[in-house]
Amino acid sequence: MSAPQRVSPSNLGVQGVAIGAGAGRTAILLEGYDRRPNPDVTTLTARLGTATSLGSPQTLARTSVISQVAVGADGTAVAAWTEYLPNGARALKAAIARPNARFGTVRTVVPAGSVSLGDVAVTAQGRAVLTWREGDPTGPAQVAIAPPGGRFGTPRPLGDAQGPPVLAAAPDGTVIASWIDAPPSPQPPPAPAPTDRTWEVYAATLAPGASRFGAATQLDSLQVGISGPGVGSGPGGAAVYWRFEGMLRRFVSVLPGGVFTPAVATPPMRTAAGIGLEDELSLGLPSNGSTVAVWQDAVPEGAESSGLASSVVSTSTRLRGGAFGAPRTLSARGLLAGAPEAGALTDRTVAAWSEGSKATPARLRVAVRYRGAWTVRRPIATPGVDSNTLGLAAGRKHVPMIWIQRKNIREPGGEAYLATYRP
Repeated sequence: MSAPQRVSPSNLGVQGVAIGAGAGRTAILLEGYDRRPNPDVTTLTARLGTATSLGSPQTLARTSVISQVAVGADGTAVAAWTEYLPNGARALKAAIARPNARFGTVRTVVPAGSVSLGDVAVTAQGRAVLTWREGDPTGPAQVAIAPPGGRFGTPRPLGDAQGPPVLAAAPDGTVIASWIDAPPSPQPPPAPAPTDRTWEVYAATLAPGASRFGAATQLDSLQVGISGPGVGSGPGGAAVYWRFEGMLRRFVSVLPGGVFTPAVATPPMRTAAGIGLEDELSLGLPSNGSTVAVWQDAVPEGAESSGLASSVVSTSTRLRGGAFGAPRTLSARGLLAGAPEAGALTDRTVAAWSEGSKATPARLRVAVRYRGAWTVRRPIATPGVDSNTLGLAAGRKHVPMIWIQRKNIREPGGEAYLATYRP
């Protein structure tokens, strides 16, 4: 592990970060307030460099709302963000950095509208895919594709969605999009407008060389509302997961050619009454075909208490074609552990999270699963860390991690720090 280094300019009060990695490159986005001219002005700053040295800051936008970045195995980096317009609408913009180059000209993908940015993915061949949803709270999910060396093309619909789609790029160049919809239950006329809804989980794939996504596949139909699906990718492939009941989740792998495997149940999360924790998994997909799931569990104060004594980071591994094994705890007990992030190199999975308490200063923890065994590395001091801002990306040979630390909670934003794991 490299020592943490501050990567945000001294004048920037950082409020949001995003990170991508691939081909030895690290790309970061820093969203926050420029303290010098006007603390009410937001900026989007990018830095793009190698695993050991980031390039100089590059301003991409002002008035950005939310941003995403991804790096392909060829070194192509893509940044995307929404930007407020004077009339209150939002525009969707993007910039592409070719291998060994900085981010180029900012392009407008959607000029104006009610746009909610979804995700961005870059294949190993440098093909970029961008998703978003138009409308609020529901509307059509859209996708745009940029060929290697080219611009994003005409937007195409994926289907109606309750939230913007997520994306993952598989090693063979297949791109997977997943989203949820809740169409009204049909009733024959003259019945009144339907009120009952089912929550349907969809996924579609973009094959290498294809100009558009294939027909959507319905992965599940549920009677209760759920949060959006999640995706993961790595040297071993790609996957989609979603919550289907309480804190129970299902998981499908995406085989070469865009075929979805039958759903497998993941281990249940532990929760404390009245305590809302992150309900997402973070996945490592190493080249041996296993799936390593990492998530946050709540530890109640006692059998008769609804309070939260602590939270821990748990993990479970599924071997190729099997079921997930019994969960084990990675983090230190008795502390509040934040939601973890994970990613896989060829032969190992790396997980990171923050933990601390009133008596224990906040710190970053990193664990590595190699040859079937986890090793939890020594704590890294991260005073004032915001546990909700931790981001991690896995490239071919390095795993950079980014987070925000705050010196003074009264000031807008904080400072962004970066540390990198290399085998």
